[in-house]
Formats: sequence, C-alpha cells, structure tokens
Amino acid sequence: MFNYRILRSFLLLPAALALVGCANSGPPQVTEVDRVLKARSIEGAPFSKIVVVGAAPSRETMRRLEEGFRRELGKRKVEAHSFVRKSPAKEPSEAAIMALVEETGADAVLVVSGVIGGAALTSHSETVAADVQPMVRGQTLVNFFRYDYKEIQRTSYNDFTVSVQLVTDVYEVGSNQRVYSVESNTAHGKTGFDIIIAEAETVVARMHKDRIIR
Repeated sequence: MFNYRILRSFLLLPAALALVGCANSGPPQVTEVDRVLKARSIEGAPFSKIVVVGAAPSRETMRRLEEGFRRELGKRKVEAHSFVRKSPAKEPSEAAIMALVEETGADAVLVVSGVIGGAALTSHSETVAADVQPMVRGQTLVNFFRYDYKEIQRTSYNDFTVSVQLVTDVYEVGSNQRVYSVESNTAHGKTGFDIIIAEAETVVARMHKDRIIR
C-alpha cells in the first residue's frame, strides 16, 4: 500500500530542522508548491479522517511534522490523527499504520517526508569609522598620541538558513493507492518550527483547493 522506503530514506531533514534557528536577519522565508500529482479519479475524496505520518528517523521530528499538519487539517474540519501520538508502535510499519487506520476509521493516510535542498551560512559585519578629535590647547597639539575619540562600533552576526523540500503523499484507504502528491519547498528557512508551520499551511491549503479535503 505505502512506499515505506520513504520513511527511512530522507535522513537529512532532522538536521535541517535542528540547525536552523540562529539566524538574525537575511532574506524572508518563502514557501511554494513546486509540483502536484493527482489521480484522475479519487472515489473517497474529499477525505474527512486522515492518519498523518511523519517520515523521519527522529521521533521528535516526526512529532513536529505530524503536529504541524494535524493542526492545519483540523482548521479545515478534518479529523486528523498523529501516528506518534496515537500509535503504541515505535516505528511506522505497515502493520502499525493499518492498525491505526482501523482504530480511527480513517479514509486516507498522509505521509510527509523531506530533504535539505541547500544550506547557507552568511557572515555580516558593519563598521562605523572612528571620529578622532585631537586634544588641542589653543592651536598647539598637546600630545599627538592622546586624543578624545569615539570608539569604532562593529556589529557582526551570522545568518544560517536552509532550503527544505517536502513531499506529501496521500494514500486512499479504500483503493490502497497513492492518489495525490505535493512537492513543496521553503527557501531561507529560519527555524524548524517556522518551516513546518509554513509547509503545513501551504500544502493543506493546496489540498483544499484540489478537493482532497473539504
């Protein structure tokens, strides 16, 4: 039913979400949809009950991914269930996912996975020239090496941003087929939390537009 290799293939995503967070400025974060694939006929759509599975080796990253999408789906009145929160299984095996589907009565499974598209570390520094004012008594220089001055003000900081690409696949429980897929990306990501929220908002909005959910 599911391509479970996805669940273990994208090992760089947690690193991306862990590393960002120390940026101070730089280009604004932008999230866009790159490509959408949709089956010609989806009998069960729009789906109303969805099991959300985050494809990541870290349970914390899985939880964040799942919670981001669960909350956005909930805003659309979709009953969404996080695998990490609801399943006693430690890993999202086919048997564990199907058990949760039966328990919740879900009509679809959403699997979200991702990779780092690129990372950038930019150093910035700003220098203000010193304003030197020699100490003068009358017109005579008192001491060439003693003077009043404003110290050089230097500000330096680093921007660390990443570009993350997510793949969100929707599987219809009734047909046991993948019926919908969205490839999206976030450029100049600042924090893992912001990336997940932006991706979830963008993807779920597109799912609504394509009538995958109501």
